[in-house]
Amino acid sequence: MLSPADYQEAVRRYKNMKVDGHERQRCHALILVQQMYSYREIGAILLVEDKTISRWVQQYETEGLTGLENDPNWGGAHGQSELTTAQLAELEELLRATAMPGTVVGSGWTNKAVRALVTQQFQVTSRFC
Repeated sequence: MLSPADYQEAVRRYKNMKVDGHERQRCHALILVQQMYSYREIGAILLVEDKTISRWVQQYETEGLTGLENDPNWGGAHGQSELTTAQLAELEELLRATAMPGTVVGSGWTNKAVRALVTQQFQVTSRFC
């Protein structure tokens, strides 16, 4: 699937800690595809769905390694948030100052717990929950 040059470049990007973590993960996925792991196995290793691996492979096949780079329009920071700027600031403070149920402050929050907090605190249910 990957040319020898692209394989080496994917390995370089994966090992380079200055490369964005999401891009590194996509490179890691392609490396594993090249090593003959199944999409299901790669998904289990990287904690993503196998259809995500398929999408990344398609991006590579149509755009090369450039297709794995982060696009500035990806993510929820481009007018896609259902929270206002004030609510986002309040959420940030809540996450810093409080603990996820069953844990201690500073131990971190799971995505599922953050979504539940947003639903409870701001009465917002995302279509992605």
